[in-house]
Amino acid sequence: MKERSNCEVTIFDGDICMNTTLVGKNGERIIGTQADSEITDIVINKRQNYQPHIELNGIRYAAYYSPLIIDDAVLGMLFVGVDIEKTIETHGVLLFRVLRLAIIAVVLAMALVFIFCKFTISKPLKKIGVFAEKIRSGDLGLTTLSEATIDVRSADEVGVLARDLERAYAQLRGYIGEIMERMKSLSEGDLVTESAYDFHGDFVLIRDSINGIVHNLNQTMSEVNESTGQVSAVAKHIADGAQILAQGSAEQAAAVQQLSSSISDIAEKTIANAQMANRAATLASVITNNAETGSRQMDEMMEAVRDINHASQSISKIIHVINEIAFQTNILALNAAVEAARAGEYGKGFAVVAEEVRNLAAKSAEAADETGQMIQNSMIKAELGAKIAGKTAESLAEIVSGIGESTKIVTEIAKFSEEQSLSINQINTGIEQVTQVVHQNSATAEESAASAEEMSGQSEMLEQLISQFKINDDPYARR
Repeated sequence: MKERSNCEVTIFDGDICMNTTLVGKNGERIIGTQADSEITDIVINKRQNYQPHIELNGIRYAAYYSPLIIDDAVLGMLFVGVDIEKTIETHGVLLFRVLRLAIIAVVLAMALVFIFCKFTISKPLKKIGVFAEKIRSGDLGLTTLSEATIDVRSADEVGVLARDLERAYAQLRGYIGEIMERMKSLSEGDLVTESAYDFHGDFVLIRDSINGIVHNLNQTMSEVNESTGQVSAVAKHIADGAQILAQGSAEQAAAVQQLSSSISDIAEKTIANAQMANRAATLASVITNNAETGSRQMDEMMEAVRDINHASQSISKIIHVINEIAFQTNILALNAAVEAARAGEYGKGFAVVAEEVRNLAAKSAEAADETGQMIQNSMIKAELGAKIAGKTAESLAEIVSGIGESTKIVTEIAKFSEEQSLSINQINTGIEQVTQVVHQNSATAEESAASAEEMSGQSEMLEQLISQFKINDDPYARR
């Protein structure tokens, strides 16, 4: 048209120039430019033809703008422009009219082309697009009554494309349906049935993966089932043992508590014994001192008795001398009486004196005898007292020695009692620690028993859960 009619043609995508015959000063086609807003408003928004006179690149054109409408949607507009000056110069008014008719014919032809495309290409492609969108959105008709055909029966490439898409859709729906069945079987616990559907292409890997999952889950759940039975038996055994351990721990705690009470009593009595032993040691020390004092006093008394005995012996000698003096006096008195008798009357007074002297000598002798007898008795008693005092001194010495040994023994007993008290305190502390450990062990045993009971219950629950799965009991099939 440009060569024959000296006109320019442009197709707009919306208001943007997409294809044109217009060439700029640089020799390149003018594309990507935007149409005037007034023209866009009339042609695209109002869907009206528009025939203005415009100037492009310094050339005035008689323009014709027409909207391009497909499926009631304005996709763009068509521009045809005729160089007014050249047309007038070369063809005149008639040519201009012919050109207008040609433009109209072109517009009509374009309209026919668009209508043809709409009913032979665009509409089938739209159906194919809707069908593809359904596939893209996941609507495969597995859970709904979705249409599985495109309703395009033409023999051209569009029809072939539609039928190929239908076959692909049917095959995809079969694949997905089989996968859904297998997933549903898995969700219901069926770990035996494997897929035997005829998959092709990459779906073979999906089938093998699903069958592998079923096989591995079957093997795993079978092993878990066996292990669950063993765990349940072990859990029950542990629970029974934990109960026995808890009961034994409780009894042990009671025994340790009783032992701790007994040790406490022994410790108190040991402390009391230690105190009494210390007191006895103190008393024994006092008694030892008193016994030593008594022994020294007894030694002094024995010394005094010996002195008395020596004095008595001296007095006995003196009395013996007095007896001899009395005897001599008596003899002298007797001689005096004889001599007085011889003297007669002159010797009577001397005889009286001699008699008195004789009587005095007799009394002196008698008193000396009595005193001697008394001294003899005193000496005998003094000797007896000395013997008794000696024996008493020996007994006191033995008592002092025994009390000394007793004091040493009591001191050792007090020392050992203190050491025993300290040891019992340490034992009591250890028993308290053992009591705490036993209580902790008892609590731990009770907690273990509770945990074992809970584990046993969980094992039973796990067995119930596993029993919901359908698994292959053949061990060779699991391999």
